[in-house]
Amino acid sequence: IAMVGDQLYTDILGGNKAGCYTILVNPINVKIEPWFVRFKRFLEKPFMWGVVVWFFQRELTKFAKWWKKNAFLDCTSLTKIDIPQNVNYIGKYAFYQCRALPSITIPDSVTSIGDYAFDSCAYYDDKSNWENNVLYIGNHLIKVRDTISGDYAIKDGTRVIANRAFYYCTSLTSITIGDSVTSIGDYAFSGCTGLKKFVIEDRETTLKLGNNSGNPLFTDCPLDYVYIGGDISYSTSSSYGYSPFYRNTSLRSVVISDLATKVYTNEFYGCTALTDVIIGHNVKNIGD
Repeated sequence: IAMVGDQLYTDILGGNKAGCYTILVNPINVKIEPWFVRFKRFLEKPFMWGVVVWFFQRELTKFAKWWKKNAFLDCTSLTKIDIPQNVNYIGKYAFYQCRALPSITIPDSVTSIGDYAFDSCAYYDDKSNWENNVLYIGNHLIKVRDTISGDYAIKDGTRVIANRAFYYCTSLTSITIGDSVTSIGDYAFSGCTGLKKFVIEDRETTLKLGNNSGNPLFTDCPLDYVYIGGDISYSTSSSYGYSPFYRNTSLRSVVISDLATKVYTNEFYGCTALTDVIIGHNVKNIGD
């Protein structure tokens, strides 16, 4: 059953109240309508404009989210891109398979780089851009090949480590993060099944770690020793507060330096093997 009508507050509203499928059509001839019908149509106009504005806002929001993730996906003819200085996030697949894009400059304003943002673009595929199995764009660490092994120290001057940068580097055993690094992306060390030592060198600025809503930063990493040389921050959509070290059941030793000021609630929740903890004297706030 459907209700077809040309008046919003009578035909369409009444049809919806009755549980019918409703269809709003244009009036046949507004010039011959009684004055009270024309008055009702006058009252309907603000509502209709509100619906139009709401619809466009919704669609623009959807498009913005898509663009943020897939901005130049498969743009095989793109040869040059200038990323503005005010950009702070490069989304997932942003330049994926831009096979004609030989060079890229990322401004210092960028603090987060999504999954596979530059995979299979010309710059990524050019072997000369990889140094010792590590790909940088400026001072942003984009990707590390899974053949890397042993101890690895992030080079001085690095600001950002992209999402999944060390993803499934199974032979990596130790990682050291220098004080120039400001953020580490989501899943950066996920699947590093040989990673036992994680060191954040002493720092006076807060290091932002990846989102831990799905899988913690160190998923499947058999961490044994962690040194935290200053304050860290991390995001999670869970009210429970999952941390990067959540339920890391192999972690035995944690050292928090004097430059740190707080330990979050549940930061080491479920670390059932943790037996040795040293907390610096400047830590004033320890969560539950």
